[in-house]
Amino acid sequence: MAYRACLMWKGDKPKRSKFKRYPIGFFHIDIAEVQTTEGKLYLFVGIDRTSKFAVTQLVDKADRKTAWEFLQRHRKVNFSEAKA
Repeated sequence: MAYRACLMWKGDKPKRSKFKRYPIGFFHIDIAEVQTTEGKLYLFVGIDRTSKFAVTQLVDKADRKTAWEFLQRHRKVNFSEAKA
């Protein structure tokens, strides 16, 4: 903490860079393991880089097949409905 306070006091801040621009429909995909009382589940999350619209799905196992199905199911999102 003391080190952080010292940096802030001196005005040394990390330089911010601009995010790369992406067309609407470019999804960032993540997978998270979720522990439940019944066991493990896997959470697939897809976030559109431009609109920040997100889609999620819980599955029993995370393998190539379930990842492919997630991508196919959500690859064409109707953004006119997403705004509502």
